[in-house]
Amino acid sequence: MHSKSIPCALGLLAGSFFSATAQKTHILQFNPSAGDSFRCEMTLNANTVSRQKEQVFSFKMLNTTAYGMLVAGKTDSIYDLRYRYGYIMLDMEVVGTKVKIDTREPLSTEAEETEEMLYNVYRVMIGSEFGTLVSSTGRVIKLNGITEMKKRLLAQLKTDYEDNANYDRMRKTLEDLMDETNMKNQIEQSFQYYPSTPVSLKSKWSKKYTFNKGIQPSTGNFVLSEYLTDSMLRVDMNVKLQSDNNEGTPLKGFMKGYYHVSMKTGVPMYSQAIVELKGKKKVSGSGDVEVNSVTTVENRITPIRR
Repeated sequence: MHSKSIPCALGLLAGSFFSATAQKTHILQFNPSAGDSFRCEMTLNANTVSRQKEQVFSFKMLNTTAYGMLVAGKTDSIYDLRYRYGYIMLDMEVVGTKVKIDTREPLSTEAEETEEMLYNVYRVMIGSEFGTLVSSTGRVIKLNGITEMKKRLLAQLKTDYEDNANYDRMRKTLEDLMDETNMKNQIEQSFQYYPSTPVSLKSKWSKKYTFNKGIQPSTGNFVLSEYLTDSMLRVDMNVKLQSDNNEGTPLKGFMKGYYHVSMKTGVPMYSQAIVELKGKKKVSGSGDVEVNSVTTVENRITPIRR
């Protein structure tokens, strides 16, 4: 074959592959094998600015939570997943107060009170495990072991820090982090894109999207936008948001992003979403406060070879 014809031939082969793949339909669902395990990292990068008359308040946060996910078993189309906390990193600035901690490192001897409080709470969580039952359609059916884990961690926190001046704040922070409804919604958000029927390139579908407390349930609109490789596809999403504000005007906005999904297992190997909320809310005795919040959420999931 003439050397100049090689790129053309390769281009034709690639074009033939993507043309053929585009015509195929896929049953896109959660479908890993029992025994599969994954290393996961979720990173939130939040930036919120609040304005009230001449005053401006800012909140910035970069937070990474690493955890392991094991497919412990499968019964019919229900998967038994086990999660284990790895490490937590937090870099936060709110109204001039800075917090920077990483559970992989010792606490700085110059740590402020809030840094010490959060570090102690996070350290108690590291290595803790809980389970969840997830359907092939991405619905979280049940969380297992949350109540027991919460009791165990609170007992450990009391043993280690009951004499600490910030013990009550630590306890409240841990209880909020272990809120079962929020944990269920957060896990389900990772799997809420699965369509109910087979899809092909440019297929569109909608599903109910449930958020943590403070944001009303909404409808997520999805599209299979691209085949990235012969084993990975991209699903784009767009969700309208509205807060649960009971006073003033609810905050409104959107969540836009995408998933890179394994065609074999249905697991989202990478996802990114931008969440934006704007509006005004009433603060008792202070009048209206203008809020502009932008958060980027990234999830990375890496298979662990057996």
